[in-house]
Amino acid sequence: MTEEYDTMAQSTADNINKLNADAFNLLNVPFENYTKELNTALIKAKESISQSIANENTFCNTCIEITKKISITYMKENEMEELSFVRMTEDFTVYPLAEDINKWLEKSIKSITEIKPLNQRAIDNMKKQGITPKKQAGELLLFLVVPSKTEIHIGIYAPVSYFNIDNFMKDALKDITFDIRIDNNYGFVNYKNDSPLKEKDNTIRYIFNQLKIAGIYVDNTVDDEILTFDNMII
Repeated sequence: MTEEYDTMAQSTADNINKLNADAFNLLNVPFENYTKELNTALIKAKESISQSIANENTFCNTCIEITKKISITYMKENEMEELSFVRMTEDFTVYPLAEDINKWLEKSIKSITEIKPLNQRAIDNMKKQGITPKKQAGELLLFLVVPSKTEIHIGIYAPVSYFNIDNFMKDALKDITFDIRIDNNYGFVNYKNDSPLKEKDNTIRYIFNQLKIAGIYVDNTVDDEILTFDNMII
């Protein structure tokens, strides 16, 4: 649902420039206003991981978008009509600020991958019934790609010692200049890009290809059949 912002509290000519500035400053929507979008993003991430577990895969490589649709109404100078100014309404897609996404991504991926010990009695009962407990998210190799307005953000979780995260991302991103922070089994990567919404698909491809090169994913099918980014969950 599109949120509406109206900057026309005053309509005198003396305030027009301020009104226009106020309108476009609203494109930096406060992070606390993204609660619904953040909850939806977290649900989608968990669904992707659950699908990977259901498919008995060892890793999940997926993208999460956190965007908000807003509509801004403001005054604009009109050179074609007799009226000096006209009321304008424009629709925009906005993102949280990059620093807010970084904090959210770190908190979320650590929460998702927390291993929850199973009750021993429940484990014993499952064994009696020949049931194998399902994997938890913390047992998967995980890549979460999140675009912001100016950057690509990647949250990485590598259980045990799959690989050196820093070296893996250097090989995956090749000539792209990026920043990385390693925190035990977690890695957090950022790199600037002019079109993050388009670049997210490339990022997924870079990681996916490097997983194949590293032998973590063995491709037994034709690339064109699996590289469909509408459903890129491995």
